[in-house]
Amino acid sequence: MQENIIVRTTEFVQLILRQYIAEGDRVLDATMGNGLDTLALARMVGIHQGKGQVYAFDVQQEALDATGELLKKNGYEYFTVKDHHRSIENIVPDAAGSIYLYLDSHANLDRYIQGQLEAAVFNLGYLPGGNKEITTEAEAVLAAVKKTATLLKQNGLIAIVLYPGHQRGKVEKIMLLDYMKLLLPSAFHAELIETVNQPEDAPCIALITRKKG
Repeated sequence: MQENIIVRTTEFVQLILRQYIAEGDRVLDATMGNGLDTLALARMVGIHQGKGQVYAFDVQQEALDATGELLKKNGYEYFTVKDHHRSIENIVPDAAGSIYLYLDSHANLDRYIQGQLEAAVFNLGYLPGGNKEITTEAEAVLAAVKKTATLLKQNGLIAIVLYPGHQRGKVEKIMLLDYMKLLLPSAFHAELIETVNQPEDAPCIALITRKKG
């Protein structure tokens, strides 16, 4: 029997991302957390084959450490970037087959990433197993999504998992949906996937794809 993937929100998002990502692509994990999305993206773009690039961000050292350990456990090497004031070219080579972990806010992603992206994932909220008082912030998320949209290639995808079950998550959902509604229809396609028979504050998925370059 196949997995009931629709009830596992983060894995459902990874399934969607696989339809948009190929080996050799450049992709973003804007909220690395414990590294599950970072690892999945590394596999999708072919890091073990010396292809693709993965950029992952988090503001917590705990997240960076957890992600690094998960990657090493699965045989992946990576670069860590902790200098908030220098661009990636001054720190590590921007090379194919590489994973970069940034101890910085995703709102600052344009300081580091040069060129276009094929896909990006945002898994909002708090670090699983970590301090629930430390969560993503709506203003930073919105800034990061806007910057990611400018880097997105034609037919590229931004996938965002939203958790409106807590107050900050509610604000994030409102701000992101307001932004998505204003996207130019000729250039972007924006969707919200949410359940209809679960609580109103259940996790939901926002998708943005670029229709024109």
